[in-house]
Amino acid sequence: MGETDITFRRLLRVLPRPILQLAFPDRRLEPLGALDPSVDRTRPRTADNLFRVRDGSAEVAVHVEVERDWRPEIPRRMFEYASAAVVATELPVWSVVVLLRPGGRPPPGTGVYRIPGVDGDAFMFRYQVVPLWQLDARQMRAQLGLQGAPFCVAMRGSGEELVRELAHEVHTDEDLSARDRQTTMQLLYLVTAAILG
Repeated sequence: MGETDITFRRLLRVLPRPILQLAFPDRRLEPLGALDPSVDRTRPRTADNLFRVRDGSAEVAVHVEVERDWRPEIPRRMFEYASAAVVATELPVWSVVVLLRPGGRPPPGTGVYRIPGVDGDAFMFRYQVVPLWQLDARQMRAQLGLQGAPFCVAMRGSGEELVRELAHEVHTDEDLSARDRQTTMQLLYLVTAAILG
């Protein structure tokens, strides 16, 4: 995945709120900051993103992986990352897979990975699936606000015309601070280059 993967990792680190809103639409999660995404196992692995968030009065960790398309090995990898993150952070962990393109057979909404035990499942792990390519860019632009603009580039109905509109809105919006405007514009440019070329 290369450049696109790196671009989306950076995008998520700077703007986690839109993906949290897409993955958990019934909750009002407040990002509190990034956690160390390195999760050591027999072989060291680093998750794409790991955030500490507040859900009401509780704090949880949210683990987000960006994938080009769905592959059968994703659920097991998600479980490995999440279980290591639980041990490392001592927080409950919610996991999210963000899919950039169609492919494979992803579960709709919530996926379940089961590890059998002697008498039933020893572990049952749930994770959220957010297929960006299925979402309508203009509808999500209205739902996510301007900070969600860079994510809209990977959604259905996006193209040069929408990117120009988004860039204009970000550039002229008076509600965004100068720093947020600059960051959102930079990320919009990076994601557009990675997705549209």
